[in-house]
Amino acid sequence: MFNVPKKRNLTNSSGSYGQQSAARQNFQQSNAGGINDFVEFSYKSYDEFLKKAEEFAENLAGDGEDLGKSQLRKFYDDVINLRDEMINKLNNNKEEKKDKEINVDEIINEIIFKLKLLQARVIYLANRKKTNKKTYINSNARKYLLGILERGITLCRQNEGDIKKIISALKKFSNEFEAIYAYFYQFSKDKD
Repeated sequence: MFNVPKKRNLTNSSGSYGQQSAARQNFQQSNAGGINDFVEFSYKSYDEFLKKAEEFAENLAGDGEDLGKSQLRKFYDDVINLRDEMINKLNNNKEEKKDKEINVDEIINEIIFKLKLLQARVIYLANRKKTNKKTYINSNARKYLLGILERGITLCRQNEGDIKKIISALKKFSNEFEAIYAYFYQFSKDKD
């Protein structure tokens, strides 16, 4: 049975709801080959967040040929694993260097690099043909999945240089992805 995710604290450290004004510019500047076609994930209130999550899930599910449960599950698992791995790394750095200034740029770059690898996998699946000549992810679903991953990159870039803010951004991003993933089941009950 599908349950709408419980209301979480989706505000950032400044108390404002998530915005993504620099997302498209970041994406265009950092992706070779002009791959800049994605749907932005941003919202101003919790209700708008739920609507946005539902919209993304519905577009990912599409007509039954867009994105299967197992495919989205793999992306979701990768995001959760990345969050846990990076939070552990950031916390360990904080413990080891209590009396020193911590440079988290390398860890932030690693997070962004891994999210970009996931974006590359989206593009690969969107171009790969199945035996029935359909792609694993259609062009519409591709835009939405790239948009979700771009959201994570943007949140990290907006909070560079501060361990607490980066941890908060990773948690926020994984919570948003979790909500989209939960809604996805509503639209894809019979899909792989």
